[in-house]
Amino acid sequence: MLKGKKYILFDMDGTLIDSVGMWNEVDRLFITALGGNPAGENVQEQRDSKLRECRTSNDPYRDYCAYMGEKYGSSLSSEELVKLRYSISLQFTENTIDYKPYADTFLKTLKDKGYVLAIVSTTKRSNMDAYRTKNANIMSKAP
Repeated sequence: MLKGKKYILFDMDGTLIDSVGMWNEVDRLFITALGGNPAGENVQEQRDSKLRECRTSNDPYRDYCAYMGEKYGSSLSSEELVKLRYSISLQFTENTIDYKPYADTFLKTLKDKGYVLAIVSTTKRSNMDAYRTKNANIMSKAP
């Protein structure tokens, strides 16, 4: 499959890292911070559904956070809700997220064989920067 190839492109979210699991945990903590109880909630379904609904918005994540604030009775503004969710997610991007099992080994093997590796992603630049420059799990294995 790789014969004659020099470059290999990877998606970050869902390929090298389990970001869906991370965002589900972020939203569980977000719900708890808003005074709700995430037990029994399908946070991924709720998030995906609302983001699909808001896909033409100028800021779907602001709209999602505002929806969550309203659903769980928060008095915070949509901007404050975004900041709260961002602060929770920052802890994960910088401290918790890790490669999927053996992803780092696979990357090192390809690099040792002379392939040029690159990440292409729709992930926000700030998240990618956190993974690259602040996340000890990632930096210590395959920066």
